[in-house]
Amino acid sequence: MIETFKSLSPGLQKWLKIFFAACAGLTLLDIFVHKHGDHWWNFFGFHSIYGFVACVLLVVIATWMRKPLMRSESYYEGDDEDIAGDDVGRDGKDD
Repeated sequence: MIETFKSLSPGLQKWLKIFFAACAGLTLLDIFVHKHGDHWWNFFGFHSIYGFVACVLLVVIATWMRKPLMRSESYYEGDDEDIAGDDVGRDGKDD
C-alpha cells in the first residue's frame, strides 16, 4: 500500500494527505460534539466507520450488479435499418 502511494505523482500525494488529514480531523472532532439522547450509535467514530462501510458496500454491490446488467460491446450494432427513415448508411454516405 505504501509503495502504491509513493508511486503516485507528488501533486496527488499532497491532495491525498490533505484529504486523509481532514478525515482524521473530522473524526477527532467527534469527541467534542454533544450527542443528544442515549443511543447505541453515539460511540466515538461511529459516523466515520458507518460512512466507510457504506461506501465499500456500494462498490461491492455495484460490482456484483455489473455482471448481470452488462451488455456486450456490439449491443447497439444489431440492425442495419436506419430508425429515422432516411437513406444514409453507417458510413455517412447516401445509399
